[in-house]
Amino acid sequence: MKKQSFIIAASLILLACNSSTPEVEEVEHVNNQTIELTSEQVNTAGILLSTPAKRAIASEIMLQGYMEAPPGNLISVSAPYGGYVKSTPLLQGMHLHKGDLIATIEHQDYLTIQKDYLDTENQLKLAQAELQSQEQLFSGEASSEKVLQEARSRVQGLLISKGALKEKLDFCGIDATKLNAGNMSRTITLNSPVNAFVRTVNANRGKYIDAREVIAELIDTDHLHVELKAYEKDIQFIHEGAPIRFTTAANSNKVNMAHVHLVGKSIGEDRSITI
Repeated sequence: MKKQSFIIAASLILLACNSSTPEVEEVEHVNNQTIELTSEQVNTAGILLSTPAKRAIASEIMLQGYMEAPPGNLISVSAPYGGYVKSTPLLQGMHLHKGDLIATIEHQDYLTIQKDYLDTENQLKLAQAELQSQEQLFSGEASSEKVLQEARSRVQGLLISKGALKEKLDFCGIDATKLNAGNMSRTITLNSPVNAFVRTVNANRGKYIDAREVIAELIDTDHLHVELKAYEKDIQFIHEGAPIRFTTAANSNKVNMAHVHLVGKSIGEDRSITI
């Protein structure tokens, strides 16, 4: 039975350098510190032999940058129709759970919308009762078709008005199904739509906030990315899918793993590109 003889340390290095599979030939004994394997043992172990060659195994590029959320994960919170900030518990850096209070806003307009909705709902009930009466009269030929059509048109108009006012209530975070004359209020609450961190706070108690003003900015941290700056000399070595090890200033001892998701296509004035 033919036997193969070689140094184990050398075989591991060769395996790392090349994965070709030439025909296994008998290796000359180097010294007495060798082992011998049969051809069957070599095949069973999956040992491959090749010619040594210099080859780059890996290289590392040092980059700097910062962690950021994509635009879709940045949330600007505003008051639907403006108002005075009655209270806000927010502090920069605070963590919020979905549904947590952001601010309580006060304005007479919110009370007006609720009143208009309830008034329209009451008018609609009367109009529907009148329509039902007119339909009975028309079926008994005691009323004209014109009067019946006017009753139907009034009901349809009030349905449209009620639907529009309900959308306004939804926009203000007010549940129309629970609204009644005894629980109307000129204040509304703004709540966090997701689990997030508070990035900035632009309001304080007593401040008037216009509908276009941002009360607070939140960061949804479910999809944070690392934005790095690479210079022209290193761009040729960077490609999508390349592995990354990174640390943060807040925890420099923890090594995080990621991969290159996007490589910028334009070079800045400082000859850098965004990764």
